[in-house]
Amino acid sequence: MPSDTRTLLERQAALARAREAEARAEAEALEAAIARLTAARDALEALEQRGEPLHSRHRHATLATDMLATDTRKARVSRARLTAAGKKHPFVAALVERGMTVKEAATELGYSRSTVQSWYDAGDNGRPIPRAAAAAIEAKWGVPASVWHRITE
Repeated sequence: MPSDTRTLLERQAALARAREAEARAEAEALEAAIARLTAARDALEALEQRGEPLHSRHRHATLATDMLATDTRKARVSRARLTAAGKKHPFVAALVERGMTVKEAATELGYSRSTVQSWYDAGDNGRPIPRAAAAAIEAKWGVPASVWHRITE
């Protein structure tokens, strides 16, 4: 066999051995990762069986909480408070004061959230509010009809 062919075969064999070693190392790393994940899953299942809350690590400081899902209702933010006009309107202020969202108010009034939000949009963008809705808002939340830029029958 010529030496060029022998050298080529040796190189190919060395390359095959290197690829095998790389594949073995990758397989070992995957097995170690699976073992870590299995241990973490088992620990979480044990916590769940004991009824203990899950805790976040300190490096996730904004997530480190024992807050239960039922406590999240207190953290709601109305979309109305996200716009400049919404922040200033007396209707939104009344809802925020009572801890309500625009969606909750809209449901009580029998309208969609987007419709109710359009009533207090500033300028020409706002829809006129029906007189009956303005009266209901005044009765329920004490917001006078005079704060609405357009009222319709």
